[in-house]
Amino acid sequence: MRGLDICDEMLQVARKNSKKKYLKIKFIRGDIRNFKLKRKAQVIWARGSIGDMLTLTDVKRALKNIKNNLLKNGIFIFDVRDYLYHLKLLKKRNRETRVFKKRNKNLTFSFVQDLNKKTRVATVKTEVTVKSPQSLVRFKINHALKHYTKKELAKLLHAAGFDILEIMPGYELAKENKPRILVIAKR
Repeated sequence: MRGLDICDEMLQVARKNSKKKYLKIKFIRGDIRNFKLKRKAQVIWARGSIGDMLTLTDVKRALKNIKNNLLKNGIFIFDVRDYLYHLKLLKKRNRETRVFKKRNKNLTFSFVQDLNKKTRVATVKTEVTVKSPQSLVRFKINHALKHYTKKELAKLLHAAGFDILEIMPGYELAKENKPRILVIAKR
């Protein structure tokens, strides 16, 4: 089993988690748009990676590259944010911005998510403050995520030469209330 990420910090977390679970995984620093495996894979799982790419050019490059790294009849599994779900959620709130705040004695966590309906890109601004008797730590993280529809994903996969086995909107990860679209495709 191999794991790929472009971010050294995420690879460190993955190594630590795999050791805790006694998993034997070789981790590789690389970009999903241009990595090359020494041996082609039977299965490639891309958790969240496709949604992190904001341009169709990058998504098309990634899909082509993933296909090239799969064995014949290899399986590609990935998930993305479900645009139609998030659009409904924002309409219920009658705005295009979602705000979340959580506070306790030593921690303040908040995020603001703005969804651009034209580009289907959500910008997420997160701010965390941690108080302790010795210090106060505050940091901010800004992130952008592309949202998709089932139809858009099917078109992209067919253009890249994949056969679609399943596209499942409404898929949720444990402990997350963020429905996604889970996609299973075959080379």
